[in-house]
Amino acid sequence: MKKYELFINKSILFCIIMFCITFFIKEDLGNIFIRIAFLLELIQLIREKQKKEFNWNYFKRYINPILFFILGIFLMVTLDMFKYESISMFESIIKMIIPFVVILIKRPSLKELYLIVRVLIIGLFINNIYAIYNYMFINSSSRAMGISEGVLYLAGLLLLQFPFYLCILMDKKIINNKLKYIFGVILLVVLISIYINSSRMTWCLIAFDMLVFILLVVQTWKKKILLFMVILLSLSFIYNYNEHVYHKINDAFDMESTSTKGHYYYARDGLNLFYDNKLLGVGLNNFKESMVKGNYVSIEAENNLKKDLHNKIGDKYVMPHAHNDIIMFLSEMGVLGGAIYIIFNITLVKVLFNDWIKYKNYISLAMLMVTINIILRGITDYNFALMGVVSVYFFILSVYICYIYRKYVYNESIIDKVSYKYLLSIYGFIISVILLRILSKHIF
Repeated sequence: MKKYELFINKSILFCIIMFCITFFIKEDLGNIFIRIAFLLELIQLIREKQKKEFNWNYFKRYINPILFFILGIFLMVTLDMFKYESISMFESIIKMIIPFVVILIKRPSLKELYLIVRVLIIGLFINNIYAIYNYMFINSSSRAMGISEGVLYLAGLLLLQFPFYLCILMDKKIINNKLKYIFGVILLVVLISIYINSSRMTWCLIAFDMLVFILLVVQTWKKKILLFMVILLSLSFIYNYNEHVYHKINDAFDMESTSTKGHYYYARDGLNLFYDNKLLGVGLNNFKESMVKGNYVSIEAENNLKKDLHNKIGDKYVMPHAHNDIIMFLSEMGVLGGAIYIIFNITLVKVLFNDWIKYKNYISLAMLMVTINIILRGITDYNFALMGVVSVYFFILSVYICYIYRKYVYNESIIDKVSYKYLLSIYGFIISVILLRILSKHIF
């Protein structure tokens, strides 16, 4: 390998590692590093001008659902005549998956992947420790948050971590050595962070993860039932004897609660917006303006918004989103957008479930559980309002894809040669989207 190639490769790896550390301290700083890596890969492609090894037969099952999702949304933006609000949101979605693209283009070696994972774990651990420290000694708020982002952002990151640490502790290569104590401490810190973050949906999904884990991993039904009863009794004890948990859970069923009423009113009003715009919706990122313009914000929702998280357009109160992924896709992109969202998620879950069946490793199970966590979280929150969390999810997904490839596929597969021009087309598409966003501000 030539000196300049070695320098670029090491520089790309360094930027990826810095992304893993800095993203949780300051999201914009992390994005600078990963985009530098993205540009370095472009320089590498232009300088080499030769075919790259890329096993499309392996990678396509992961890439195709994401391509379908991205191109489907782009079609909806096109049908919306490239309005600035729509193309601006689409640009944000494209930038969100840059970490995913960086990892897949580089396809790190197993050694590099282990290094990336270690640094990512350190970055997440630091964020969790800060959340605990800030909650106990600095912040007077009743809910913990991370270094630079809010409560819901931390809740999303915690859902990405719990299944992996739970599954790693079951790996025989780890459970029989000192690493089990390290990951035991890391998992304990995650559980404490989940408790003090006080997100009810996160609590429910963690309980769901444990149930799935028992059903899929524990061998005998006797042990399954025993563990299920232990968890059920533990949760019942916590509910009955912890005043904080007791009130938070009961609050979810209290229709006088601002949060509970809000989720119901905002979802209902969002559905009304969809019913009047069934085919194509109101356009990506046009939810708030359309809610106000069409007087879809009900009196109950408006009164609730005065005490809840809200935006104002003029003197009108409006919810930032419908607190539900599928309702947002339906209202902004109609039945076509809803279909794109559903097909994408079903396909991705199917691919990851097949991985679990085929490879029978705990990492595949953890990736499946994390994906289901993110999808289910979309029932009560709009995931794309927290682009950073989704970006980290896609980053983890790309690391997982490359890990499975290096661990199980690489030595047995026939390596395809892909023209660098196909990879350059990715950059061309992204640059085109950025230019469209700039033009749309002045033309459309």
